[in-house]
Amino acid sequence: MATAGLVAGMAAVALLLVDPWKIVGLMSVSSIGGALGSLASVLQRSGSLELESFAAPRYFSFQGSIRIVLGVLFAVSLTTLVLADLLLGCVGENPITIFAISILAGLNERLVPDMLVT
Repeated sequence: MATAGLVAGMAAVALLLVDPWKIVGLMSVSSIGGALGSLASVLQRSGSLELESFAAPRYFSFQGSIRIVLGVLFAVSLTTLVLADLLLGCVGENPITIFAISILAGLNERLVPDMLVT
């Protein structure tokens, strides 16, 4: 996991040296897509969760917020790897495709173990 983070970080630095404003725009598109994907995932699952009746409401809000942040992190990491041609090289720098991939990456926040279920 640390190796993947190191590779993604080096790829991000290399990308910023090429054209920083284009990369910032694509990362913004990626962040929005990841947030929307993870928000859809959280909202879809919220009706089927069995929650403790005595837990604080802010705990549940915190868990939902963390999942959205994880969705954004997944999307930005995937976009960095795509733009560095380390993954899905055929996608290129098309903002619509980046947005679609980012939504799918945001939906994958479900891979994180659910801490709300007891």
